[in-house]
Amino acid sequence: MNIRTVTLRSGLIGAAIIVTVIFAFTGCGQAPTKEYYKNGKVKSEQFYKGGKKHGLSKEYYENGQVKEEIVYKNGKAEGTVKAYYEDKRLRFVGAYKDGGYEGLFKGYYPSGKLKGEGVYKSGEPDGSFKEYYENGKVKLEAVFKDGKLEGAVKGYDENGNLKH
Repeated sequence: MNIRTVTLRSGLIGAAIIVTVIFAFTGCGQAPTKEYYKNGKVKSEQFYKGGKKHGLSKEYYENGQVKEEIVYKNGKAEGTVKAYYEDKRLRFVGAYKDGGYEGLFKGYYPSGKLKGEGVYKSGEPDGSFKEYYENGKVKLEAVFKDGKLEGAVKGYDENGNLKH
């Protein structure tokens, strides 16, 4: 029995089989693997290639809003990662390279104001890290080199006065 016969006899099921066969032969159109909440909404979706995550991976809140987006390449996080609050505001943004943190990461309060920032190199903290109060004043600051803390962590009160 050929595909045309299946299509004529099976209607939509046959059409789905044809689409699947075409995609299988062309290597296009990978469908994501999805996980669902009890309410039927998508909880997460990932693409796989050769048994490893590959492509855009998303997690969702139960209300359907995107919670996190991250790109994978051959099973390792690679590229920009973004996480959101349930109201769609950005919670943090950063990047991965070869599965490890790389470059500037920034976190935000639900109000949209900067909560913290720091730089990573080859998956390790490397450079200045700062955490802020919602009023914009520095709360904590530290400096790292190759993943190791250099000097003391400085803490400040909400008025900008050094605490310790």
